[in-house]
Amino acid sequence: MGLSAFGIQELEIAPSLREPHELREWTWDLARNLIDRRPVLNDGDTVGRSAHERVLVRHARSMDKRNAQVYRLEGL
Repeated sequence: MGLSAFGIQELEIAPSLREPHELREWTWDLARNLIDRRPVLNDGDTVGRSAHERVLVRHARSMDKRNAQVYRLEGL
């Protein structure tokens, strides 16, 4: 939560087996990139912290009750 203050869609992570601290660090890196560089993330794009990491980006309705459009990250 908080990216909407920068005019950016919020991030949500689909269910993951990674440790919470790993997910926090990963999402923080992506959020910082989104704020600094303002890349366009299309539905079906992949993102990663290395050339080999591929996390699928989906445009989806939020899993919470806000019903907002978010970037849902799958495969973390």
